[in-house]
Amino acid sequence: MIQSNRNRAHLMLGCGSAALALALMFAPQRAGAQAVNAGGTVTNGVAFIDNPAQGQTNVDVVTSTTVIDWQPALDNSGNALTFLPQGNTLQFRSSQLPRFAVLNRILPSPNNNIAVINGNVISRVVNPATGAQVAGGFVAFYSPTGLLIGSTATFDVGSLLLTTLDTTPASFENFANGGNLSLRGAAGSTARIRISPGAQISALAENSFFAVVAADIEMLGTSRINCSHAYVAGEFVNLQLSNGLFNITVPIGTAAAGEVVTLNGNVGGPSSNGVGDNHILYALARAQQDPISMLFSGNLGFDPAQSAGIVNGEIILAANYDVFGRSVDTGSIAQGIDAVFRDQFSTSDVRADVILDGFNARSSVLAIGTGETIARGNSNVSGNLLLVGRDVAAVDAISDDLFEVSGDVLVDARDYGVVSSGLQNLDLINATGGIARIRSEGGANVRIGGNALVTADAFGGADDISAIAGRAQGGLAEINAIGGNITITGLTRVRASGFGTNLNSIRTGATARGGMARVTVSSGGTAAFDQDLLITAIGSGAEGDMFSPSTVSDTFGGTALLSITGAGTANIGGNAVLDAAATARGANTATSGALADAGEVAVSIDGAGAITIDGELSLFAFAVGGDNRSGQGGRALGGAARAVTRTGNGTLTVAGDFAAVAQARGGMGTSGGDAFGGVAGANAISGTIDLQQLAAADTSAFGGSATFGFGGNGGIGRGGNAFFQADGAANQPAELLIGGNAELFATGSGGDGGNSDGQAIGAGRGGDGFGGDGTIPNQADPTFNSGVFLLASG
Repeated sequence: MIQSNRNRAHLMLGCGSAALALALMFAPQRAGAQAVNAGGTVTNGVAFIDNPAQGQTNVDVVTSTTVIDWQPALDNSGNALTFLPQGNTLQFRSSQLPRFAVLNRILPSPNNNIAVINGNVISRVVNPATGAQVAGGFVAFYSPTGLLIGSTATFDVGSLLLTTLDTTPASFENFANGGNLSLRGAAGSTARIRISPGAQISALAENSFFAVVAADIEMLGTSRINCSHAYVAGEFVNLQLSNGLFNITVPIGTAAAGEVVTLNGNVGGPSSNGVGDNHILYALARAQQDPISMLFSGNLGFDPAQSAGIVNGEIILAANYDVFGRSVDTGSIAQGIDAVFRDQFSTSDVRADVILDGFNARSSVLAIGTGETIARGNSNVSGNLLLVGRDVAAVDAISDDLFEVSGDVLVDARDYGVVSSGLQNLDLINATGGIARIRSEGGANVRIGGNALVTADAFGGADDISAIAGRAQGGLAEINAIGGNITITGLTRVRASGFGTNLNSIRTGATARGGMARVTVSSGGTAAFDQDLLITAIGSGAEGDMFSPSTVSDTFGGTALLSITGAGTANIGGNAVLDAAATARGANTATSGALADAGEVAVSIDGAGAITIDGELSLFAFAVGGDNRSGQGGRALGGAARAVTRTGNGTLTVAGDFAAVAQARGGMGTSGGDAFGGVAGANAISGTIDLQQLAAADTSAFGGSATFGFGGNGGIGRGGNAFFQADGAANQPAELLIGGNAELFATGSGGDGGNSDGQAIGAGRGGDGFGGDGTIPNQADPTFNSGVFLLASG
């Protein structure tokens, strides 16, 4: 029950002069009907509860931390009445404490009804000399059965916590003094906090915060906080706040399933004043048993900075990851597009997605999840956008969407094998890149004001005790304009490479393969890259132990593609580089060293489209075989590197130099590895290829040398197919123009033979070298015979 005035006076006398001063300022008035439909009992600390007027309840706080238990009033059916009805006001105030904290525990009703707040909550620090009031204090509301903040509710406080997870008075006091707050819900609880549209939450004093912690959170109202927000879904949560930066850990995830965090309101606050005034919006969720997702829409972030050089806050959205200040996993939002998130510290193996849909972010955003992380719809980001998803990471715009980012964009579906000792599950050392994309479809527009990195690289791990390397398989990384428009102002990188571990003590190798990296335009779309465009799908093998017996890590390049299908245009303001090379590493085996088999790179137009490159165009599909200390060096097979205009009279224009390289270099060994050049050049089947400066195609092959031991033979080197060609037909004219020198190479050079030991072992024989032969099909593409060709046919 509400404390009587007699009891109130007794408590005050026991508190000395400070309490007496407070009593004189907040003298009892005639009691009216209380604002709160509950009886309040102070269970920790000292505070006094008054009802000075109709619909008004005041809580006068004496001690720095206070806990009040509220027993709900019930209707005739045993249901809890609305805790704070519309129009009523619950006010917390102190005249002696510039900082105070009050935990309000709303106890369950017999029917376990959700606690409802529809009225006004205020917290104030009062100047005892003048009576002037300013927003201050920290107010917390806990209800284990859930909280509903209605559309007419308002909060005007110093700081605010809403939670369905319980804590202790000691932990609450610890948090109020800068320590850790431990919050724990009942096992299996799915209690929810819903903040309805129209609800207003304001905490505008410096260094204020607003935290919502529950199994399920829906924020649809408006919150303006002059520091940081935290929305956390879990069953066991730890919070610590220092200088506006939260450390948030979730030891036990939420028992709720599906969409467990929803932000779709106006969530933000004033801008930072500069260094040390940290403004961050956090949202976290951890899955327990069932897959979960987080959805973000509406307006997120902080007001524009008042002067240049000040960061106007940041937004961190994390599913199955803890957060420490600005850091998540092994990266930080402060590192921007160069951040690396190695998935070393994910907190759950259960799928967790992050979806941003039709949102306006006034601050830089990091969104990271262990499933899909997708940003889509008609959206805007003032700052950088970092999207990390282990399965899928994507920017998707369709129809009439405008997706615009003023800064850099990272779309990251990289995978990392574990590097550890004595692993029980060796599958953990393998890595397979996911799907990373930027897509604009059906008239939509994607505009990026800074640099872009779209990556689905894979990095193999290792068990470093048994020296076993993990596989690395690059995924799919793409920029795709399907009848839409994409504009990127800065450097653009699209990567889907496979990298074996760089430990140099591997004794059991595994394959490394590039994936698919591509930029495609179709259905009349457009893609404009104002600076360089780099498309990479290389394979890089694990480094074997050269001094102990070790098996090989065969290595394969992937596919790197720049293409237009049908009508459409792609414009590159700088250089364009496509790379699907394969580089094998060392081994120590009696059999052959590691194979290097390069992939395919192509600039292709199939239709009436046009690709214009203002700088140089470089295509790389070379291969380097692995060295082998105890046997033959690894073979090297050059790949395919070509520019092609197919049907439909398309046009490729390159203002700078053109180079297509599909060389091969055999590995060194006790005998040299063989090398076979690939296919490289340009072919106008229909339409026009205009190479305005130097044009070079190189498919040379270099056999490996017998470097280790004595007397071994050098490897074979056989040149491939290097060509510049215009085909055409009566109704499909073709033209290949070269404005500078034309250089083609399909040479073959054998490797050096081994030295004599000066006694019983004589010197080895050098390897045979064969130039490309027009009667021999090329190993990279049997439709091309080897040799050097300048052809005009049709």
